[in-house]
Amino acid sequence: IPLVTGWNLVSFNLQPASTAIADVLSSIEGHYTLVNAWDAATQLWLQYDPAAPSYANDLLTLDHTMGFWIYMSAADTLVVTGTPPTTTNINLQTGWNLVGYPSMDLLSLPGALSDHGVTDYSIAMAFHANETDQWKAFDPAAPPYANNLLEITPNWGYWIQVSSESTWTVSYDQP
Repeated sequence: IPLVTGWNLVSFNLQPASTAIADVLSSIEGHYTLVNAWDAATQLWLQYDPAAPSYANDLLTLDHTMGFWIYMSAADTLVVTGTPPTTTNINLQTGWNLVGYPSMDLLSLPGALSDHGVTDYSIAMAFHANETDQWKAFDPAAPPYANNLLEITPNWGYWIQVSSESTWTVSYDQP
C-alpha cells in the first residue's frame, strides 16, 4: 500500500498472522509517527504513537475490518502479509464508522453498500492522500453528478455514517 508523506486514510484486505500494531506496521517502521482509529462503539479515538511509552497507547491492534489514519514522516510502502478472508462481517454502529474494505475487488456505489447489508446510510467518505481532490464522498440522496466517490476500493479506509446498526458483509472475491 503506497503511503505519501503526511496523513493517509487506509486499510488492508488480509488477515495478518499477528494483529499487534507494531507487527502489522513493521515494513514502515521509522517512517510513521502516529496512527489513529475511530471506535464507533465508544465514540472515541484510539491512538498509537511508536515513540510513546506503551501505557500511553490505546490502539494496540490493527485488523482487516478497520480503516485507520497514519501520519507518515516519509513516503513508504506498507506491506501486509496474511491470509485472504473469505467473507467478513463488519458491524456498523449508529453514527460514524471508520472501516476497512477486506476485498480484492472494486465495487460501484451505491451497490457496494446497499447490496451488502448497509441500506440506512447517509454518506460514505474516503480520503485519497495521493490525489489533488483528496476528499471523496457518496451521498445516496444527492444527484449522481454531486458524488465523487464512485466505488469502494481495496486499501482505502472509509467513513460511513449510518442511522441504525447494521452489518456490512464483504466478500474477498465478489461474485
